[in-house]
Amino acid sequence: MRRSTIGTLVLALAMTTGVARLQAQGFMIGAGASIPSGDFGDEAKTGWVGTAGLSFGAKALSFRIDGNYAQNSSKFDGEESSKMILGLGGIEFGLGQKASHPYLVGEAGYMRFTCDGCSGAFAWAAGAGFTTGSIFVEGRYVSASKDGFTTSTILAEVGLRLGKKK
Repeated sequence: MRRSTIGTLVLALAMTTGVARLQAQGFMIGAGASIPSGDFGDEAKTGWVGTAGLSFGAKALSFRIDGNYAQNSSKFDGEESSKMILGLGGIEFGLGQKASHPYLVGEAGYMRFTCDGCSGAFAWAAGAGFTTGSIFVEGRYVSASKDGFTTSTILAEVGLRLGKKK
């Protein structure tokens, strides 16, 4: 478990240094609901998620990296909550140049559950959002599969974008 946690941190650091050469557009921070679906939805209740990330580029097309932590209670008595760590990177395609505009998101990265014996897997995400001024509202479908089990959740979030305005 310690080895994969160190590996996750090294991967996040490598992603951060690789995009640090681009000029940061801003920092984003948000929170909301983690709504399980698929196999995961059979075992978990709706929970919460927190997100922090950076974006680089312009309104029309920007690159972003974000980290997410989510927790969902079990539907079964006596079982622990599922705690999920996500590290994602991808693109954000703005559908307008005004201060208020919708956007699309496509990301890929790594999903890991924090439990003994749990391992991580490749994850992908797709979604859409709307930003107005410094506030954003976003929904993303996130999924990862490993050993015949698919973990999918919808992350519905509200947050703030801080930093440069383009």
